[in-house]
Amino acid sequence: MQNRKLLTCMVASLAVATSLAKNLFAFAGGPPVGATGSVIFNQASCARSGCHAGLAVNSPNGSLALTGVPANYALGQAYDLTITINHTNQRRWGFQMSARARGNAASVGSFQSLDGFSQLQTLTGIQYVAQNAAGTRAGTAGPVAFQVRWTAPATNVGEVVFSVAGNAANNDNNSSGDFIHFREMSSQPPGSTAGPTITGITPSSGSVNGGTPVTITGTGFASGATVTIGGVAATNVTVVSATQITATTGASGTPGTVNVVVTVGGQSATLPGSFTYSSSTNTPAPTASANILPFVADTTAFRTNLIMSNLTGNQANVTVHFVEAGGTIAGTKSYTVPANNLNQVNRVVPDILNQGSPTGRQGYLIVESDQKIAAVVSVIDNVTIDSAVIGSSRGTSGHLLFPTSVSLGAFKTTMTLVNDSLAANTIEVRLRPADGGAAITKTVNLAPYGQFHTEDAYSFLEAPSTFGPIELTSKNTTPQPFIGVSRVYSTVTVSAPTVGTGQTSSFFSAVPY
Repeated sequence: MQNRKLLTCMVASLAVATSLAKNLFAFAGGPPVGATGSVIFNQASCARSGCHAGLAVNSPNGSLALTGVPANYALGQAYDLTITINHTNQRRWGFQMSARARGNAASVGSFQSLDGFSQLQTLTGIQYVAQNAAGTRAGTAGPVAFQVRWTAPATNVGEVVFSVAGNAANNDNNSSGDFIHFREMSSQPPGSTAGPTITGITPSSGSVNGGTPVTITGTGFASGATVTIGGVAATNVTVVSATQITATTGASGTPGTVNVVVTVGGQSATLPGSFTYSSSTNTPAPTASANILPFVADTTAFRTNLIMSNLTGNQANVTVHFVEAGGTIAGTKSYTVPANNLNQVNRVVPDILNQGSPTGRQGYLIVESDQKIAAVVSVIDNVTIDSAVIGSSRGTSGHLLFPTSVSLGAFKTTMTLVNDSLAANTIEVRLRPADGGAAITKTVNLAPYGQFHTEDAYSFLEAPSTFGPIELTSKNTTPQPFIGVSRVYSTVTVSAPTVGTGQTSSFFSAVPY
């Protein structure tokens, strides 16, 4: 069974914890039953000690999507649902899902496999659908999809909650390096108003002291919506549109990964484990001579090296801060660079954090030195060993331009923004399609010295496949300076024996405009 880590990935719910050992061996063709990680029904998952712990859940480098869930179910109607899991460089897959009545937690309707990749399971009267042995598709690059059919109940049972967990595993025959994703969606009874859904929150971390501006995306948002993050009410809640809410985090007092909840008209949506309160200190304003390296990552897909060059005649004493998206310092470490020499720090993120790699963390670096130095980072694909170098920069303008971007065929575009200001910064991101189509605009809220990153700028913009420049504008009354970096990359799979996704390519900076 040790060689079937995915098939034993999910820890049984608290109600059956005493029978865990038996369940791990009883379901050799799928996960133990009752491991959806449901927030609404307080169900355990495999993102815990002894199973697939150690990496952040709902990592921004991956995704779990559930499509086909009706806003309102019709009695006795069958609906074809698709569960899609993706994560860079992962190579084995699994899921588990239930459909339960919010009012009494009872199992609702029935599931059926449509593709031969899933099976039915039952525990304490609750039906689940999960991957079978064939569905793990060992060695297959993502995204992978599971097709199931859900038949609605014959009677009105009120709101139905679909709770789904996905495992993006790396197929290395142990429990490390695997990412767990959660999602819950609701379907309302016939004739009722559809409730909200949440698809994401940016940034995904911030200080326990609160005050981090965030943007929540989803559907069904309306005037009067309220937001809680880790049970703490957010402030300055603004419903920008039916698909976007901006807000400011409240003070948590307790660090950790928490759930985001949006409530509209008495109906709530939950995005589990999607925001992390950090106990780190707020980032002070860097000195004028500081270097900012706007993107570093340490995941199963990428590692990052820091290279510092000193061409002065004196030893350089350097302090490096690792800063996360919410604008807080997660770790600090001191280094020296000999006179007329360089210092290369391999896997700089775990080195600063004093943790094993991969940490599953990404953010950026602030480098302070008592001598003039040059600093760059090299982001390295862990599979193909391709690398890309990012130079240091500082924010000099509140109006920047990425001269090109693309989302066509195998090509995708990343986007990273860093706020070089002690003031929160609202950035308008505007794609101007080269085909002459209408401009597509979204808003990003950056905390003081905060960061925003997406691996797919077009997905963030909800833009169709096309290409064109992206204009970036600080919308503050007094525009604040920020930094932008991007890269265009190919998702073409590298042939065996080395299997990768060709993610790494050259970074380029947004230019003042």
